[in-house]
Amino acid sequence: MKSASRGDVRPLDLAGSERQLAVAAKGAERVGRAFGRVLKKTMPFLATMKATVEHGPAETVSLDVALEKASGVALRVDLATEDGTAWASLVVSAEAVSLILDATLGGKESFWEVALGPQLTGLQRPVVDRSVNALVAELAKCIAAESGTKMAPVSKALTQGRQGGDVIRVVVAIEGFPVPVAFTVFLAPSAFQAEKAGGRALAEAPANARMERAMEDVGVELVAELGRCSLGLKHLLSLRVGDVVRLSTAADDPVKVRIGGIEKFVAAPVISRGQVAVEIT
Repeated sequence: MKSASRGDVRPLDLAGSERQLAVAAKGAERVGRAFGRVLKKTMPFLATMKATVEHGPAETVSLDVALEKASGVALRVDLATEDGTAWASLVVSAEAVSLILDATLGGKESFWEVALGPQLTGLQRPVVDRSVNALVAELAKCIAAESGTKMAPVSKALTQGRQGGDVIRVVVAIEGFPVPVAFTVFLAPSAFQAEKAGGRALAEAPANARMERAMEDVGVELVAELGRCSLGLKHLLSLRVGDVVRLSTAADDPVKVRIGGIEKFVAAPVISRGQVAVEIT
């Protein structure tokens, strides 16, 4: 792998806000991935409609963008911790609302051709609220599982008392339709601060700049595990050149990537420049 020159490397503020945003971005991507699985499970009709659920990368956006009020029939539900120090939001696009209504009330598969009014009707509102509230509860579980931060829906506007700063945005989209169907998750970086991410303790970065630079060159062993199997001693002693040993993994199973003996990522085996490699997924 080609190394970047020292001039191409920008020092990272590991002890400050940049590190917090980097940790939050990685955690938010995992939350988005988990929430995508929730959408697949709660919307089984997507398979018959030949639609797929995809989550985009975590992006840093301004607080103003995150707190922008949803327009039309699009819905926004805010969540926060009990003390209000960490929060999240789920924004359901108007197209996603149409899809929910079509699937629940039974309509044409071409839901995008049905124009909704500027506001939901008395019949539509409870149907959408019930579905969205269920998704919000699942989102809260995804956040708690990843960061250890417990949140619940709040009725008080998040805009009160909040100024400036950046937040993380992840768009979970349902693809396969002529119109974009999006569920956008906003997460405050504080949701991942001083918390454990999926059982992975987030140790404080050393504040000493000299120590940080020294640590950059420390070698860390990375192991990509193709698979495992258990053999009896008799079978093990009888192994010869040309014998085939079947592993427990299937051909399309992800490869586990371990760092320091701890599983950190999953990856797909690939070939890069003639060498066996793994692509982190």
